[in-house]
Amino acid sequence: MKKIYLHGKLKSLGESFDFDVESPRMVIKALMSQVEGFADMYKELGDISMYKKCGDRTAMIEESMLDFKLGSYNEIHLSPAMRGEGGDSGRALTKVALGAALFFGAPMLAGSVMGPLTTGQIAAVSVAQNLGVAIALQGVSVALTPEVKEEASPDEDKSYIFNGPTNTSQQGVAVPLVYGDARVGSVIISSGLETERL
Repeated sequence: MKKIYLHGKLKSLGESFDFDVESPRMVIKALMSQVEGFADMYKELGDISMYKKCGDRTAMIEESMLDFKLGSYNEIHLSPAMRGEGGDSGRALTKVALGAALFFGAPMLAGSVMGPLTTGQIAAVSVAQNLGVAIALQGVSVALTPEVKEEASPDEDKSYIFNGPTNTSQQGVAVPLVYGDARVGSVIISSGLETERL
């Protein structure tokens, strides 16, 4: 028998269950067939994180491992996958992990490889830690930033106020910096229209 624990939003269906299962896929099937509302919530959440635990040993269960035997692992934990509002949350979480590794790993690596630290080595560790913090904060900001919904494309949105090459007037578009003469569409940052009676 394996003990299945539900976390986060899934916990509203029940905190824990006991099932005689051999693989993570069997865990999902058992929950879908035995726990009322799990199938609907599974579809709603879209992505669920799973990890298995036996004493002090813990291991994540990737999608490619759903048919692997659980072996001596006696606890399975399921929770909604963590993701931000933004687009590429996998890349963002990778940046956070890399930043944390740089921040905490730089002093350990410098101390274990080089022995007592000199002033230059301390400066290098400080630079690596600052770089780690910057990468981690960038990852957090990417994960939390909402995606900008695209509006109608500039070709479809005909404007008689501005003419010439296609103009872009939507949120989230990069503003190019052009040197010299260029016959390209503009990115309208701000515009106004004033009517007067003649």
